Amino acid sequence: MAVWIAIVAMAIIIFVLAIFYLVNSVHRYGKWITPVLMIIICLLIGIIGGIKIYKLSMQNTNDQLKENTVVRTSSSNVKIKNGLQRIDEGSKVENNQQLALKNLQKSFENVGTISFNKENKTYFITPTSSQNIEAINYVLENHNKAEECGYTELTNSILETSTQIQNEIGKGYTLSLLKPNSDEIIYSAQDGKVLINVVK
Repeated sequence: MAVWIAIVAMAIIIFVLAIFYLVNSVHRYGKWITPVLMIIICLLIGIIGGIKIYKLSMQNTNDQLKENTVVRTSSSNVKIKNGLQRIDEGSKVENNQQLALKNLQKSFENVGTISFNKENKTYFITPTSSQNIEAINYVLENHNKAEECGYTELTNSILETSTQIQNEIGKGYTLSLLKPNSDEIIYSAQDGKVLINVVK
């Protein structure tokens, strides 16, 4: 487009000069054909250049309209992108939950197995070794022996770990100790607070 503007500008300049040339030629020499031809050529170049500039400007306008349409379309896709972000955040939470599960399995491997209930955001410790099962059952019958048998140390560890879970993946996650060979919760902590404590 800039090239055509330059051509039209040159044609206008030559057109003005051709008019002076025509006046001078007619006045001095009585000739007018050459300057008239120059004027006609300049007019043709100016008209053609003007048409080209008009077409190019219209094309630029159409391109801008298309760009605006693309911008609107992309802005309407924000919902989709936000949706994908929500999905990404959901998978991130799930990854954190699974990572916490692995860490708990390592931390409490001497106590028993760890499982996770996604619906109520609870990690369950199920005692498995015969020694732990025997010790926990003994404490359940003899509450005053909790510290002596290491049960108090275990529950303190569960309480402390619930705070760590809160710091790592957020609030509302519960860490519960199950009664051996049962689904009954005998100790439970959430966000550094005791929820259930059968042995007092």
